[in-house]
Amino acid sequence: MKNLRILVPAVLLLAAALYFGARYLWLEDDERVIHGKVDRLVELAGKDGEETVFVGIGRARDIADHFAEEFWLDLGRPFPSGRSSRDELTGAVAQARGNVNELRLRVSDRDLEIEEGGERAVMKLTGHGHLTARSEQGRDARRFRIEWVKEEGEWVIEKVELLDSLD
Repeated sequence: MKNLRILVPAVLLLAAALYFGARYLWLEDDERVIHGKVDRLVELAGKDGEETVFVGIGRARDIADHFAEEFWLDLGRPFPSGRSSRDELTGAVAQARGNVNELRLRVSDRDLEIEEGGERAVMKLTGHGHLTARSEQGRDARRFRIEWVKEEGEWVIEKVELLDSLD
């Protein structure tokens, strides 16, 4: 009887730990997916030295695939703002990558809220960049608001809005 009193709570605790552990480790919840997409964008945008035109175009396409077919983009000066498409973004990113020797990015201060219903989300984050282009170098930090929408089960960016330039 004494062993049963210890065994039942232990089994229940183990079952709960397995359930929540499996849910955390193996199931794709929306927050983890969106944070993973931001991490992937940072990785794709980075550049360490020369790359072939094909690599640059491939990276540009991979970046554009994180966006809705049509989206709103406001990155602040000197970049243009307004409605854009994946094809336009691919071209702009490929061209920009060709003019950059090195680009290092990191993201901090992420704040993500998924709206009720789970089809829309808003993330605020700070992006930090270090750029080397030809003989120029620069650092920049900006705070952005990113609106995500779930299209056909996939989270994509619908709007990027500059909130503040920090440097």
